[in-house]
Amino acid sequence: MFFLTRLAAARRSVTILIALAVFGGGVASWGNLKQELLPNIDFPIVTVIAPYPGAGTADVAEQVAAPIEAAVAAVPGLERLRSVSTTGLGFVSAEFAYGSDVKEILRLVEAGINGASLPDGVTPVVRNYNINSAAVVIATLSPKGGTSLTELAALAESELMPELRGVDGVSSADLAGGSEQQAIIMLDAAKLAAARVSVAQVQGIIQGNNLTFPAGQLPVDAALVPVSATGRFTSIEQLQQLVVGGSVDATGQPVPVLLGQVATVTLAEVRTTGWSETNGEPGLSLSVSKSAEANTVKTAEGSIAAIDEFVANHSQVVERSIVTDSSIFILESIDALLKEGGLGAGFAVLVIFIFLLNLRSTVVAAVSIPLSVLAAIILMATTGITINIMTLGGLAVAVGRVVDDSIVVLENIYRHRSQGEPIGDAVLSGTREVASAITSSTITTIAVFLPLGVVGGLISQFFLPFALTVTYALLASLVVALTVIPVLAYFLVKVKGRSASIPYEVKGEREEVSIWGRIYLPILGLALRGRITKFATLAISAGLFVGSFSLVAQIPTQFLNSGSEKVLTVTVNPPLGTSTDLVLERSREAYAILDRDADVQLVTTSIPGESATGSQTLTAAITGRAPNAARMTVRLDPDTDLAVAKERLNEVLAPVGGDGWNITVEEIGFAAGSNAISVIVTGERAADVEAASDLLIDTLSENDNLSNVKSDLVKAGRQVEITVDPSRAAGAGLSAAQVAGELRTLLVGAPLGQISVDGEKVSLSMKIDSSLMTSLDALRAYQVGTVTKVPLAAIATVEEISVASSITRIDQSLAANVTGEIAVADTGAVNAEVKSAVEDLKARGSLDRVSVRLAGVTEQQNESFSGLFTAMAVAILLVYLTMVLVFNSLVDPLVIMFSLPLAVIGAFPALLITDRPIGISALIGFLMLIGIVVTNAIVLLDRVEQLRHEGVPTKDALLRAGATRVRPILMTAVATILALLPLAAGPSEGSIIAAELGTVVIGGLLSSTLLTLLVVPVVYSLIDGLKSALSRGAKPAAR
Repeated sequence: MFFLTRLAAARRSVTILIALAVFGGGVASWGNLKQELLPNIDFPIVTVIAPYPGAGTADVAEQVAAPIEAAVAAVPGLERLRSVSTTGLGFVSAEFAYGSDVKEILRLVEAGINGASLPDGVTPVVRNYNINSAAVVIATLSPKGGTSLTELAALAESELMPELRGVDGVSSADLAGGSEQQAIIMLDAAKLAAARVSVAQVQGIIQGNNLTFPAGQLPVDAALVPVSATGRFTSIEQLQQLVVGGSVDATGQPVPVLLGQVATVTLAEVRTTGWSETNGEPGLSLSVSKSAEANTVKTAEGSIAAIDEFVANHSQVVERSIVTDSSIFILESIDALLKEGGLGAGFAVLVIFIFLLNLRSTVVAAVSIPLSVLAAIILMATTGITINIMTLGGLAVAVGRVVDDSIVVLENIYRHRSQGEPIGDAVLSGTREVASAITSSTITTIAVFLPLGVVGGLISQFFLPFALTVTYALLASLVVALTVIPVLAYFLVKVKGRSASIPYEVKGEREEVSIWGRIYLPILGLALRGRITKFATLAISAGLFVGSFSLVAQIPTQFLNSGSEKVLTVTVNPPLGTSTDLVLERSREAYAILDRDADVQLVTTSIPGESATGSQTLTAAITGRAPNAARMTVRLDPDTDLAVAKERLNEVLAPVGGDGWNITVEEIGFAAGSNAISVIVTGERAADVEAASDLLIDTLSENDNLSNVKSDLVKAGRQVEITVDPSRAAGAGLSAAQVAGELRTLLVGAPLGQISVDGEKVSLSMKIDSSLMTSLDALRAYQVGTVTKVPLAAIATVEEISVASSITRIDQSLAANVTGEIAVADTGAVNAEVKSAVEDLKARGSLDRVSVRLAGVTEQQNESFSGLFTAMAVAILLVYLTMVLVFNSLVDPLVIMFSLPLAVIGAFPALLITDRPIGISALIGFLMLIGIVVTNAIVLLDRVEQLRHEGVPTKDALLRAGATRVRPILMTAVATILALLPLAAGPSEGSIIAAELGTVVIGGLLSSTLLTLLVVPVVYSLIDGLKSALSRGAKPAAR
């Protein structure tokens, strides 16, 4: 790589011009980078939601879920299939292999479902799970000034929603909680029977007179003009006057039967999109989602601007509240990490000045920080990497490392110049000496990130943008150190006379060294004095390593730490089958308690509508909750301790539960659910699955570190089963299908399209008045039939049976999911306890009839940790192979590898002292350490090898190399440590990765730097002595 230095030195003006261009281009690219919360990842997970209003759990499982499962199971690459069937709703989730073509999977799934045999009226909604698919803005609109909710909903639907859907980047905007006018035909069963008019007859006449039908084409003036036959009801009165049958009066004259005579036709306010309340008052809930490629910040800001404009234009009738705004969190994260990164860069520059005591040289080295980061930003923009929590953490972490190469180059140029060499010679010879060392050390640091791209799974997808960002910065720092730094040194590195302020003066083979060398050399000389001191040095290091490793048991483990957005979600989950009115009433009880809490600023309540297919319905299906469970989003004071608030709200809301009701309080955001355990039970027989589920609930509930242990297998379901006798039904002129259709119209109703009322289109539906259907006896006495009416009991048996209110199948086998929330910070310890409890039950034979596996955070943590340990092993191998290529030796790289265990000595105590958990971000820190700690050993041994090639004896070479390289080694280590200190001291808004990672790197680098300066020379000396002994032994044998 030294050719870059020669080229830059020969074209100094061009080099400076290119550096200025990179600076300007980086600033420009920063403004154009897309901003989002997390990396844009399309997980290979497909979800299917299929509402089937009025259907029982068993019918949904058999008629909806099973055909969809069969269609999805035929798609290649399927790894896991899960379905949940509950009253009126079927849900199927399919997980495919990572790396699969998500678009092709969606196409195949949709094609398979389109070919499946599903009941009429069931329209499945197929979605792909994207990590950024959550709403970027959630807001509420509240009516004021006497405005009704219906008026506000109509106003928002006509003015605001089109504006929102037109905002650049918005993929969908949904309005919930409003009501709309519907025309409802309520048939009177007794009057229908007296008029001898059937339900099917009424439905057929209405549909036959409310349509637009293409009648062909008519030749007019030599042109074919399309003909459309239209019949459309334009008022309620017109419907009431519709003739639906006929009879004969006492005189034998025909008398028409009008719809108004057998039914009431009214306009009613119907809540079609669920219920929404803000601080206990009815309102509208507004949710805005972005497309995958959109800029989260710009999309959120544009959406809020549209909402604010709507509110400003109608300030007398509406007010708004912003519940969540993703742009705020992202901008705060950027601001916090910029401050911490800038503070770290300032510390690094201060370290350089303290060591060199030369302002001009400090300026030269300091240039490498912004230039390397800006070059990395240009590469990010070129390769489509966005600004998000992970890449921001990568840039902030890189600040501590990008200055290292420049420090080594500058320090060596400074040393040569101080020895009296002309500036041109000092620049070239100084850079030449260290070019190989900094190139190999940078390549080894980059190499540790390569395994992240091949381990697969969540870790690869999630951390790859972080790894690429750091890689870009390190590559840029290497190029800057070999080109820009030498060129700037030509102009700025000045010395007085023949010696600099830190004297380096060559006197024969001895070197007069700085204070750092004068402290270090006696210690190194003692370690190298003899065999006893050498082995004592290694024994002390081994003891420290073992002692540090023994601390692991005392350090908590955690999958992912949460962000700092102060929002909680309270779920009011009713027993299945509970009416929405009762759910709303219970949620208001919860709000009354929340309203008294001093930390609560805003509470919004949302209950999905009957046919909803949104995220709330999806979550309910996945977790086994009732489809109409109330979700309460609670925004807290920014200074609130989230963990304390969560525990407090769990306690005060507990009285709202009971009698089958369940209240949960959860965090939101990227770490939501990362503290929940899950045990999956599968089996062939429902009774076996139920028994195992009950046993696991009882066992896990005894663990004080778990709360809210429950199963999605709900046994208390009630269902009315009507079994039609085919013979008796045929005798009454009926079939089972006709009976089922008439009962569905009685209990659910039938949509009949739309009519026009006062120029506005209004949905039309028909239903039989079921207000008297309050018991099984009333249902048995209900008259069914067309012309001849018979009691339902005459042709069918009607009985209530007990059924599962929710049916879960995993890989098409009956299943139950036992879940619980971890109530302590050490999730790893609780996972181990759960695993031990399950293994104990297996050992006793209590689970022999079922299959049991751990899922949830246990599965995620095990898979992720396993993947990262594999990545570390591969990284160590890659580092070794890289150094073999650089040193052209199999043995010398092994000497350098002895520095790796030394990092553990400081890393584990650092985590213990700061009370940081071992999680994904900490393990990424260990991965980075593999590449970083070998840098010091490379810089030291590279100089040793140069001296050995000049004929200097081993011990002298080690001492002289130590004298010249101790200062750059300490400079780079201290600069990196201080640059990462603001990140490790967090938490900042983006501390999902920076805090634990920074802590590990600081602790590991501190111990490895100090011990590397002793252990690596000692190991090198011992191996060199062994090689010499083997060489001497080989010579007599050769004779």
